[in-house]
Amino acid sequence: MEIKYINPNGYCSGVVKAVRIVVNAINSDAPKPIHVYGMLIHNKMLIGALTELGVNTIVNPKLSDLDNLTGTVIFTAHGVLDTVKQYAIDKNLHVIDSSCKDVVKIHNIIKKKLTQGFEIIFVGKKNHPEANAVLFDKKIHLVETIDDLERLKKKPKYFVTNQTTLNIEELKNIFDYITNNFNSEINEEICSATRLRQLALKNAELFDLVYIVGDQLSNNANSLTKMHKKAILIESVADIDEKDLSVKKIGIAASASTPKKITEEVYNFLLEYKNNNEIDVPKKSNLTKKEILSLK
Repeated sequence: MEIKYINPNGYCSGVVKAVRIVVNAINSDAPKPIHVYGMLIHNKMLIGALTELGVNTIVNPKLSDLDNLTGTVIFTAHGVLDTVKQYAIDKNLHVIDSSCKDVVKIHNIIKKKLTQGFEIIFVGKKNHPEANAVLFDKKIHLVETIDDLERLKKKPKYFVTNQTTLNIEELKNIFDYITNNFNSEINEEICSATRLRQLALKNAELFDLVYIVGDQLSNNANSLTKMHKKAILIESVADIDEKDLSVKKIGIAASASTPKKITEEVYNFLLEYKNNNEIDVPKKSNLTKKEILSLK
């Protein structure tokens, strides 16, 4: 059995920034306790490691969740509405924004286009935090599918942009439909980390099996999984099914929000299994919180 990484893998720069912000807050004189408004990134193992260090993650947050907090609130890499950030400031919380620079860029472009009189079509996943953080004006219309577009009223002209972590092929189909049916200005904003990982998988040599190491909640990971017909999404080494390992060539890819040590644990297990296929798949990952939070 041959085992090969499909690069790039490991954190993107936006995730590195977000994780570093939280770790620095833990180790600094930032007011405690520390709360994260939403999942910092979509990886439950990392969230668990932060919880062990005393960080309170507010999953599926509502504005009212800020009412009774003290200390520090950190907004996630997925972005945040300005109104939510201001509400936290008004509650005298110490506020830290870890929004990815690519997300902030999209917010700024949309704000500019609104002042120019455009209505906005934002292509994204419904209920995803990155999409929710963009819906700061009634003239911004979230669409996920072509069916959503068919229900949208025709306007003189739309400005069109997108969530950064979408599948590039699905997005192209939606943009093609918009081009053919709407008067629009399209600005594609797939982030480079997402694009490079998807193209690497699409253009990779033939594999009998490709493990995509990433969280089920991660749109980045789910988009990546769609790029190879033999891809299987796993969250950790514990999700490996031994029945799948009777193949000749396995590729290992990872989403931009997967801690590198989780991917390495999968790779190392497969190497060990290659040499001794009588070993059992671990029932859980054996990584420490220090390893999970490592940025190396």
